[in-house]
Order: sequence, then C-alpha cells, then structure tokens
Amino acid sequence: MPNWTDNLLTVTGSADRLNEFLAAVNGENGVVDFATHLPQAPVDDEGHEQSWWGFNACATELTKHTPAKLVFYFQTGWEPPLAWAECVAKKYPDLRMSLLYAEEGEGYAGLWISNENGTADNWLNVNVVGYPAVWAFLDSLGCDFGWNAPDNEPYDRDSVPQVG
Repeated sequence: MPNWTDNLLTVTGSADRLNEFLAAVNGENGVVDFATHLPQAPVDDEGHEQSWWGFNACATELTKHTPAKLVFYFQTGWEPPLAWAECVAKKYPDLRMSLLYAEEGEGYAGLWISNENGTADNWLNVNVVGYPAVWAFLDSLGCDFGWNAPDNEPYDRDSVPQVG
C-alpha cells in the first residue's frame, strides 16, 4: 500500500492547445494516463522503476476547465510524476504548466514549473525544515490538500523562519 502523493496540475494556454492536451492525456487508464506519454516506466538513478508509474493517476478529477486553463487533481503512489511532467512539457512547450505536490506521510511538498524558459522543481522536506515550513509553503500557494497538522508539531505561521 503506497503513501499517496497529492498532485495539483494546472495548465494554461490557448483553448485549442488545451483541448489537444486534454485529449492527449486521456487514455484507457483514466483522465491522466501516464502510459499515454511514457509507455515504459521511467527508472531512478539506481535503475529501479519509479513507483508512481505502476499505479497511474488515482482519484483523478478535472477540477477546472475554462478556455484558458485546465486544473487536475490526482494522487500518485509515493512520489510525484515528475518524469511524466517533463515528457509532457517537451511535447507542449507552448503551454505553461505547474505541478504542486505534497506527501503527508514522508512530509514533503514541492512545486514543478514549465514555461517557455524551461522547467524547474523546488521542494521542502519536513526532516530538514519541519512541518511548519512545509505547511507555510502549501499555504502560500493556496493549497493544503486538507491535511491536518501533526499533534506533536502544530502549524503556527509565526514559527516559520523568515527569509530576507
């Protein structure tokens, strides 16, 4: 049984290109079908298949569909689908994409971005920065995935170190 990673994928661009993207990510396995763009599981640095690929996207919802924006919520097993996101970004370089992800059990959250300048990924690990910083990161992006702060380290905005 995996630890589920919550993912929020936002894609913006022209209506025609968004409709092409939506049609392309739909597959026989669901609304966000990883095998559509990655027919074989990607491997990590040690040559092991990345765990999220075998589970595909679970609990997938297209939460927003406007002429200029698509927003998908889905879960993946253990980790975010960054290799899939990179693959899709290369196929749709004219679309702007962001993937906000968080995994409560392991205590990390991050944000992957793709635009005309390339891609970038930044994340926070609770073992390094503590839960308050991870909560503040998610809160600053307007999303907490419905998590509750652990009893032993309550979320306190004032306890988060300030940068600058």
